[in-house]
Amino acid sequence: MKPAKDIPDSYKSPSLRRWRVMETLSHRGAVKRHVYGHDITNDTARVSTSIKEFDRESMTITTHSGSIYKLLGAPGHSRGGTIAWKVWCSNNDIHAEKDVTREYFDIDKLFSNGSTNDVIPK
Repeated sequence: MKPAKDIPDSYKSPSLRRWRVMETLSHRGAVKRHVYGHDITNDTARVSTSIKEFDRESMTITTHSGSIYKLLGAPGHSRGGTIAWKVWCSNNDIHAEKDVTREYFDIDKLFSNGSTNDVIPK
């Protein structure tokens, strides 16, 4: 494994599209959240280390390792990202997982003003 100082900056600040946020439970009982998706900066599937902080205004996630992930567009499903996620889970003692993406980006809330009618406010 490369030392952190040898990792290119583009790997420390990836931009993800078709991303998901997952909550995990390890066999040891640790609960953590991670983001995965297609890293368009490096054209590869990515899974983050655990999430430390989320900035809704800039749509960025900072991880405990110090990487800053820019979330582009609406969440989605990346075939490569899903495969990377499954491999990551099997390699990291994950007992259970839960998709919590809607806590980070809810398309229904984006286009809703909270009313029950279909009228879009002017």
